[in-house]
Amino acid sequence: MVRTTSYSPEFKDQLLAKVFSPGAPKTMELAKQANIPYNTLHTWIHKHKKIVGTKQHGHDSIREITAEAKLQAIVDTSTMTELELNAYCRKQGIFAEHLSEWKKQIMTQFTSNKRQSAEDKKYQAELKVLAAENKQLKRELRHKEKALAEASALLILKKKAALLLGEDAGD
Repeated sequence: MVRTTSYSPEFKDQLLAKVFSPGAPKTMELAKQANIPYNTLHTWIHKHKKIVGTKQHGHDSIREITAEAKLQAIVDTSTMTELELNAYCRKQGIFAEHLSEWKKQIMTQFTSNKRQSAEDKKYQAELKVLAAENKQLKRELRHKEKALAEASALLILKKKAALLLGEDAGD
């Protein structure tokens, strides 16, 4: 017969609070410290996440933070020392790695936009050249069409004049 151990709700809550606190030790270490099986703690965490939602390490999912909030956090922490930065991160419920990742994302977006605007300028210049060339070609085409129509009219007049005068038109 398998013997199961039951734990008090207070014990579970205290352990889960440790799991979800900022800078918490790994789940395996917490299980060893509390002298409970790792799978039991893992099951409690899983059930807790289902009940509470997607709370991780004491804050809402990082994906839910707006771009404005991320930028504000980067601006706020740009001149901080490491100790101040760590205190800020604990207070906000984020990690310093998140800040560096957000900074990289913003810089990538910025350079991408900069590159895109340079490409846009290049395309605009190319578009102007092509539009001018198109306009010139249309002008030449109209001129050639008029010249062709005039040559055709002269040829017809020449043939009619030759027929009227009784001369051989000489196709």
